[in-house]
Amino acid sequence: MGSVVVFPKDQLDSHIGFLVSDIARQMTTEYNRVMEPIFGLTRSQFRVIIQLLRQDGQTQSQLATVLQVGKVSVGGIVDRLEYSGWVERRPDPSDRRSNLVYLTEKGRSAQDKMIEIGRGLTRQTLKGLTKEERDQLVDLLLVVKRNLQSIEDVKDTSIRLITNK
Repeated sequence: MGSVVVFPKDQLDSHIGFLVSDIARQMTTEYNRVMEPIFGLTRSQFRVIIQLLRQDGQTQSQLATVLQVGKVSVGGIVDRLEYSGWVERRPDPSDRRSNLVYLTEKGRSAQDKMIEIGRGLTRQTLKGLTKEERDQLVDLLLVVKRNLQSIEDVKDTSIRLITNK
C-alpha cells in the first residue's frame, strides 16, 4: 500500500501540480473577464473557435479529442456557439450520422482581435520575464506536457507511477 505525501502549507504554492493548476485557473478567470464583455465568449468557447481556425469542418468528437474535453462538454459549447452565430453544423458527407462544425463569417472575422487580446493577456501574465526566460518557460512546459502525454500511454496508474521515476 502506498504512502500519502503531505506537503506543509508553505510548500503547496511551490509544488508544480498546485502551481500549474493555480496559474491555469487564474489565467482562465482573467481571460474570461476580458473576453466575455467584448465577444460574449468564455475561454472554452474561444478554444473551440481557435481549433476551427486551425482546421475548419471537424466533428464534435474530433474537437473533444484535440481539446481533451468530454464529448458532452464540446456538444454544449458548440450548441452555445451555434446559437450565438459563431459556428454552424453541416452534415458530414462521408457519414450521415454525424455533423461537421464550421466557423461562420462572424467566427472567422473576429480572429485577429481575439488573438491580439490573447497576446496582450499573455504579455501581461509574463511581464518581468526576459524574452529568453519566456522562451525557456515555454520550452520547459512543453517538456512537461510531453512527459505527461507519454505517461498517459501506460494503462495501469500504479505501474505508471512506480516505473517512471
